[in-house]
Amino acid sequence: MKKIFRAEHALDAKIIGKSFPQVVASDMEQLYTENRMYKEDEKFKSVPQDGYSVRISKSVKLTDFMSSFMAAHSPIVSEKLVDFLKIFIIPNFLLIPIRIYKAKELVTEKKYFIMHFFGNDIPNINFKKSTFDYLCGGNILDRSLLKLISHEDYMRKLNSDEIKMIIIQEVVMNSTLKNDLFFLDIYKGSAIFVTQILKEAIEKENITGFRFDEVGYANA
Repeated sequence: MKKIFRAEHALDAKIIGKSFPQVVASDMEQLYTENRMYKEDEKFKSVPQDGYSVRISKSVKLTDFMSSFMAAHSPIVSEKLVDFLKIFIIPNFLLIPIRIYKAKELVTEKKYFIMHFFGNDIPNINFKKSTFDYLCGGNILDRSLLKLISHEDYMRKLNSDEIKMIIIQEVVMNSTLKNDLFFLDIYKGSAIFVTQILKEAIEKENITGFRFDEVGYANA
């Protein structure tokens, strides 16, 4: 049995500085809004010749995993984190260099990228044993009213007006995980999930910007 953790952005001001999210503006925001839903393969088909840029406030500290408006499967990460993750088994990804500005000055201490991942592991969830929250109009619905029984059932409800967002609270996977880092959604309420092996390695190597919540396990 492998423990599963949700990897979230750090909130501690000692780690990220006095502003959350760390990235406050970007020339990618319009692209992200237009292509957020069901067009993930189109998002980075064409990148401007000069690349993309983001802006952070003066009170922000640079971390290896930067909090921003970007979807979880397109995080803004340092070169250190990219090189670190290549040691592990992770989904296919596209790497897009970006420039970070603090106020009007270009930050040059570290290289940063958008690490855009492809694919997800949601078909392998044991939906009957897992626990979900359902959001509609900003309200969490009574879990007893709606039950998910399969991947097909999940996709149907995800695309209906009945549900605005489905958030995984406790997850049980049907099979042993192939990846050390993976995604259980790339549409609504997406998040990064990691195995205990990767979580402990991130902490040991002092990779900054993460916090972790244990959310479930995968059957061996």
